[in-house]
Amino acid sequence: PASELPRVAWLSGTLFCIIGSFWLLDSLKDTVFSALVGLEHQPRAKILSVLVTLGLVIIYNHLLDRVNKATLFYTIGTVYTLVFLVVALGLSDASL
Repeated sequence: PASELPRVAWLSGTLFCIIGSFWLLDSLKDTVFSALVGLEHQPRAKILSVLVTLGLVIIYNHLLDRVNKATLFYTIGTVYTLVFLVVALGLSDASL
């Protein structure tokens, strides 16, 4: 229905921003990781990444049963945005 168009447009735009940010960060991650800590730590970081992702998926599935899906979507999108803004600010600081 036409009444759903603003909601769908907003959610689509949010998803576009999330996927676009991931795509940009994914192409930069090996270069940034190498410059910050060195590639010798990459295997440990990849294992930790899998474990953290598994934990987040478990938490997400738990929250799906308890929280409105739209609220959860907006909350996760906001947290994702804030975390990567902090990361971007940290990486842009030349003293680090």
